[in-house]
Amino acid sequence: MIHRSAPLEEGPLETRDAFSLRFIADTSRYDYRRAHDIEIPRDYFNYSGPTKFHLDICKRDGERIIDSSFFDEDREKRFIAA
Repeated sequence: MIHRSAPLEEGPLETRDAFSLRFIADTSRYDYRRAHDIEIPRDYFNYSGPTKFHLDICKRDGERIIDSSFFDEDREKRFIAA
């Protein structure tokens, strides 16, 4: 966990897995500046992290996230009925 809100204390585990689940509205738009601002602490602390999803999901500011090519294979399966 990059922010270490739940530190891994002494014990038999040196590392642990984490899982992140994100829900977004189908109208959500990519915020290029905010996505790249996340890289500031990662660059400062030389922490590559497990993912750069926030950089890879879209390329253009304001693009609808659901229109990303990332979802081309299973876009319809990702919707939850309201």
